[in-house]
Amino acid sequence: MRWSPGRERAGMKNLSLTVFAVVCIFSCLRSAAQQSAVGPGLVFSTAAPNSGNRTAQGPWPGVTNPDYRVPLPELAPAGATIILFFGYDGTQGFTVSDDKANTYVLDVTSPTSNGRTTLMYHASNVAAGTSYVNVHMASGTLAGYWQPLVAVFYNVGAVDGTPSCNAATSATISAGNITPTVSGDLVFQAVYAASYTFGTATQTAPFTAGSQTNINWNLASQLLGDGAASQYGIYNSTAALNPTFTQAASDSYISCAVAFKAAAAGSNLTTVPRVLHQEHDAMWKSMPNPWHIGMVVTAPGAVYISAMENDPISNLTSSPAPDVGWTKSGPDHQGLNGHNSTYVYCAQFRSPPGPIDISVTRTGTINDAIYMLYDVVGGTCTLDVDSGGQDGQQTTLVTSLTTCNGCITPTKQNDIIFANEGQGFCTATGVNSPTGDVIFDSAWFSGNTIDGPTQTDENNFWMHYRNGSSLSPVTVTIAETCQAAEQYWAGRVAAYQSVSTGAPQPPTGLSAIVH
Repeated sequence: MRWSPGRERAGMKNLSLTVFAVVCIFSCLRSAAQQSAVGPGLVFSTAAPNSGNRTAQGPWPGVTNPDYRVPLPELAPAGATIILFFGYDGTQGFTVSDDKANTYVLDVTSPTSNGRTTLMYHASNVAAGTSYVNVHMASGTLAGYWQPLVAVFYNVGAVDGTPSCNAATSATISAGNITPTVSGDLVFQAVYAASYTFGTATQTAPFTAGSQTNINWNLASQLLGDGAASQYGIYNSTAALNPTFTQAASDSYISCAVAFKAAAAGSNLTTVPRVLHQEHDAMWKSMPNPWHIGMVVTAPGAVYISAMENDPISNLTSSPAPDVGWTKSGPDHQGLNGHNSTYVYCAQFRSPPGPIDISVTRTGTINDAIYMLYDVVGGTCTLDVDSGGQDGQQTTLVTSLTTCNGCITPTKQNDIIFANEGQGFCTATGVNSPTGDVIFDSAWFSGNTIDGPTQTDENNFWMHYRNGSSLSPVTVTIAETCQAAEQYWAGRVAAYQSVSTGAPQPPTGLSAIVH
């Protein structure tokens, strides 16, 4: 990456924990079914990093109309609605698509501020299994500050009222008035930092969800360094609403909001474990140390950070502090020649706190880092097995790279398993192995060279999956696109138990899902 008194008592304790876990699972599933009957709800959200102004490196050879591909943290359920908020700079035209040929409608275009503009799209009644959203520049000149935020909802119908946008400089983020025609609309609002400059942190403390009459706002995502965030709520009125939330420091912003009528459309996911919120937090080397990461934790489970960087982490904390963690999956691992420190951290909260502020202290500031964050329903910090880290030097040009050859063997069913990898060159474009319930988590922006560097996920690889009933050894093979050999690389694989197989959970944390 350039970038343990007697056996009977113990048995009763284990039985009690197992019962608690089973209760959690069924309450989670029941809650999902109830929500499906009463109104819109969040399936999951993801926030991908600003592409950064790296265009001096040149576009990919022969590519004049680049793409930003944003992976979804889980496969979308049939009938759901995908909402895309996208910010950019310059004068460009875009088309939006995905891997299931869903149709995307442009709902609103913001005013231009500081040469930057935002767009809001949605796709309704999507096909089951949609795995990514792709933004394609169809016309214009590439400038380089592209920022996508994606949220997926169920029980959402048509757009209601007229979507609105606003540009201003303030700690208060307002999108302008929306006047619904019916009560019970889903309102989604997002913000893009019009002041963003590559290599600087726009915000260093979390966003705060709105507090307005007739609506309970919830943050969906927040990328502090990029100054990008989103929130959503159900509005029980037909009076005009100016969707509003706040950022820690006053800044120039563009914000848009759209309202959707409630409708019987799709359902929530019921898989346990599963990702509810995901964030790709990209940190340029000049950023403050400690570095602050904003995350959203809104369901019983665990938060995992799959980190890839060249400056080892010396301390990681959060506010509020977790009830379990922050714990590492295993000892520190650093690849060959000082390249690529790879970690997986985990934390559990008895009561999901909503927004959290994570502080990461590094031993140095010589290179960049990307922290992949997962808020996992039904996840735990009970480690099943960790690979300890692998590394190598790939000196020939290849189209795939195996970073783990049977390096771990799960001992529990339905683990959630994370893999990461960082390398000198090339861009990861998919997962060749394992197969099955596998999610490729890396976002990529083809406006930079294949061999990077970039603030998006090129030169790095992330994935997660559930092993189901399989207890076979795990091999991880990455699909690659290269102009040069990968050179030095390092990676890690870590498997965590989930509540679905009776892993211990803090008893007070066993509540129903709130989304």
